[in-house]
Amino acid sequence: MNFRRFIVLCRIAALLLLGAAAVRGHDPLQSYTDARLRGDYIVVNVTMANSAATALLKQDNAGDSSITPENFELTGAMLKAHAGDLLNITAGGNTIVMRAGDVTLNSENDIEFKLIFPRPSAGTIKFEAPFIKQMQEGHMTSYTFADDTNKILDSGDLSAIDRPNTLVNVPGKPGSPPAVTDASAPAVPVPVHAPPASSATLLVWGALTVAGLLGAGWLVRRFM
Repeated sequence: MNFRRFIVLCRIAALLLLGAAAVRGHDPLQSYTDARLRGDYIVVNVTMANSAATALLKQDNAGDSSITPENFELTGAMLKAHAGDLLNITAGGNTIVMRAGDVTLNSENDIEFKLIFPRPSAGTIKFEAPFIKQMQEGHMTSYTFADDTNKILDSGDLSAIDRPNTLVNVPGKPGSPPAVTDASAPAVPVPVHAPPASSATLLVWGALTVAGLLGAGWLVRRFM
């Protein structure tokens, strides 16, 4: 194989790789959800194809549902209004309300949502992506859930029919004190009371006291 032919083959391979990446990034049936624990928060990034995100605008009766840099001031605001509907996170049966949400149009013309939720106490949470029900039939989101050190706690695919949610065991925040249990609680000192004196003891002390008083009176009369 000569050098020129080698260069041509390398260029073809590079084009194929770029094409595969583009298809992956713009597939309307595939989105990506990345959730990470960060101190007091759960930070979630949801990335979807531009054509998939337009499904979120249909309920707003938008005339032209295409999302472009030129109309993103309007369409972006409309998408941001739906940010709180993308995910449901519950802990102990209670819904964790999203603290903040934002949306951007990236360089590949994909839509990126950034969602911030308060971090719950250590325990099991239910992580659900209801937005996939609004997408084209067959849509799924590949998710990753990682802790503060980027250790993967759970990952996989969520779909409207086969697997609409997942359960994730969330650890306690780094540096937080451990929960106090009966076994770990420090012992409380118990006051020790002197035992009550018996009747015989009281009689002896009474006799000694009387004798002492009589002796003191005799000494006073003798030497006064």
